[in-house]
Parts: sequence; C-alpha cells; structure tokens
Amino acid sequence: MKTMSAFLLGITLLLPAFGFAQSRQYPDSIRVELPEQGAIVTFELRTYEKDKEIISAFPARMGEIITQINESIPESQWVDEHTVTVTPDKTDEDKKRSHIVIKRKNEDVTRLRVEDDTVLELLPPGWEIKIHMERAIVHAYVPDLAGLEAISRKNFDALITHLAAEDEFASEKRMGVFARVVMRDDTITTAGTGHLLPADMIGLHPGAGVGLTGDQFYPEFNFTTAIYLANRFHTSRQRIAVGYELKLFSGRSEENAFRSRPASFVTLSYGVNFSDKRPRWTAVGVGYMVHNRSDMFRGKTLKVFLETDIGSDKLNIVPELYLTDDFKTSIFGIKLNYKF
Repeated sequence: MKTMSAFLLGITLLLPAFGFAQSRQYPDSIRVELPEQGAIVTFELRTYEKDKEIISAFPARMGEIITQINESIPESQWVDEHTVTVTPDKTDEDKKRSHIVIKRKNEDVTRLRVEDDTVLELLPPGWEIKIHMERAIVHAYVPDLAGLEAISRKNFDALITHLAAEDEFASEKRMGVFARVVMRDDTITTAGTGHLLPADMIGLHPGAGVGLTGDQFYPEFNFTTAIYLANRFHTSRQRIAVGYELKLFSGRSEENAFRSRPASFVTLSYGVNFSDKRPRWTAVGVGYMVHNRSDMFRGKTLKVFLETDIGSDKLNIVPELYLTDDFKTSIFGIKLNYKF
C-alpha cells in the first residue's frame, strides 16, 4: 500500500501557495483542505445559503459511500486507487436512489499545478470521489481508503459556523462566492475568500428594418446601446436598452416630386431572456419623437412597443402603438427589424 508521507510533506509545504483553480459549474464554491488526511474536498453549490446543509451532511454521505465500496469490491482491491462517481437516479421521484460507479484506475496518475518553475499543487495517485446532486457537485481527493474513513468522522458543521463569520458569506452575492479553508486538527482557518465579478456586458447594435404605420410603408435605420445583466450562472437575463430610430416616410412635394419625410424617435426598453440556451429576448419599451417632417405624426408623439423573438437572434417583429397629435390620436404600426 502506498504511504501518505510524501504527499503529506508536499501538501504541507505547498498549502500557502494553493489557489482557487477548480471547476466552477455552480456559482458558490468552497475548497476544503485537510492536511492530516492528505485530502481536498470542493463543494460547488447553486446557492450557499440554501445549500449549505449539503456540507453538513457530507461526512455522513461519505460514510454511506464507504460502506457501499466495502460491500461492492473485494478487499484485495481496497489498496488500489479508484474513481467513484455518484449520480442521482432520474427515474426516482422521491429522490432517494442514486447510481454509483466504482472504477479501478488502470494506471498511476500524478497531478501537478505549476506556475513558471514553482509547483503549486501536487496530487499523487489516490481515490477520487465525484458526487452529483440536484443543486451541487462535490469533488473529493484522498490518497487512500483510510483517508475517506477519516473524513467521514469529521465535523463539517464547524465549517458552516466558521464561514458564517466571513464577510463574503454574510449575505448572498449576486455573482457567487468562493472560499479556501484549511481544517487541521480541531482548527479551521481561512486561506482566502472572494466573489466572482459580474458577467454584465454592454452591446452596441446598429440595425435596419421595414415597417408599416397606418397605411404607409417605410424603411428604418436604428442604433441601440444595451446593458445586459447576467445572473449567477453568467447567463444574460435582463437587458436595458437606449436607442435612436430614423424612419424614412415618403411623400410628394407641391411640385409632385417624390421626397423623403423622416421622423426620428429616442427609445428606452426593458427586456427579459426566458431561455437557458440561445438568448430569446422579449422586451417592452417607449419612444418619444424628437424630429418630424412626415405627415404621419403631428404635435407631441409617444410610442409604446413590444419586441419579440421569432426564432432568430437577429430578426425581431415589433408591434408599435403611436399616440400622436399631443397624445390624442392613436396609430397602430408593426415593423420587422434586423440587428447587425
């Protein structure tokens, strides 16, 4: 059986340099290092405040997995390194069943994380556990099965109490938080905490379209500046946009010559993306006429519009309701807009 001495020496020397390099499928992440067991456990949670019970229940869950390991593979294989993957049974409506795959590693793999010539992290061959849950993923690394048994006897409730005193965990952060803590003997120390930066964006969108207002067709050119607000999963969910629209109505002059009669609006809209895949925006907005040479509108003119997705992130159908003649007369319109 491989001893832990080399690993323990390595992790003890390298602990001050450990960073936050880890997968981040969920916004909130807590990395727990246990030097005595030579172990690292990472909790990825959808929302720490709602899902912290998963951390408290982790030792008991590990105890159950160890029992299933001992009952499922020969004792002669306990000294070998394995990968254990736990996934929920999607056919179980009560969410009590799970699938466990125990796979013996065919070759020894040592993992290193380096920066220039400095080794930041050294993980010799060992047991790797990955537990998939509805609202979390837990990763665990230990050199041997004895390390798993030691973790199953740890009190992770103390970790929750410790994190409650950290500013980053005092309230739910919009974009997620992360922490790195060290559990040694009965002492828990924080090596670092932080929060993710917002994944908000600014978009500049020139566009063009054609529309029908009243009984007149017209081409339109527009330009929109939008702020996209992302949620905890870095998906843009809300959009606030300011735009300028130039509508080119046409008509005849007194000499019966064709002439362009433009009208321009400034707009403000608010949109929501209801899709978890390709963005599908639905927005409502208002516009105010700032220039007019057309015979379509008179006096102060306001418009209300609805922007809908027709299956393309470029094309939108926009119904519009105009209140013209100092807001006393209503005119209905619709346009097809293309964003470049």
